[in-house]
Amino acid sequence: MLVLGVFLYKWKIQTIETNYLKTVPSQIEVSNHARNQFVGIWFSARAKSQIRINEDGTWQLGEYSGRWIIEGNDFVWTYDENLHNLYGKLDRNSIENVQEDSFVLKELDGSYTIFTRIAKTQ
Repeated sequence: MLVLGVFLYKWKIQTIETNYLKTVPSQIEVSNHARNQFVGIWFSARAKSQIRINEDGTWQLGEYSGRWIIEGNDFVWTYDENLHNLYGKLDRNSIENVQEDSFVLKELDGSYTIFTRIAKTQ
């Protein structure tokens, strides 16, 4: 059952990725009020793992953690550990698309990462 769930989930990610990359808007305004849209447990297509984004401005991805904020149209991550040599640096990704249960960030290298909600959290 778990294997089937992973297969179906990956299919959903691929479908979403295909649709988003065809219609990625250039600018999206994200207000502080919309910040809660990002709180929850997500599947990251780039990390191929779950990431928990908390209301208190912290995040966890496996053994890694850090803080996050929204600045203008950017999702800004900081890291508590040295993940990909990013410790002590800001990882600023532009918010390209926001839906009820998904969002897309443009990475520093120009690629896109799709996040699909697994669960809402408080």
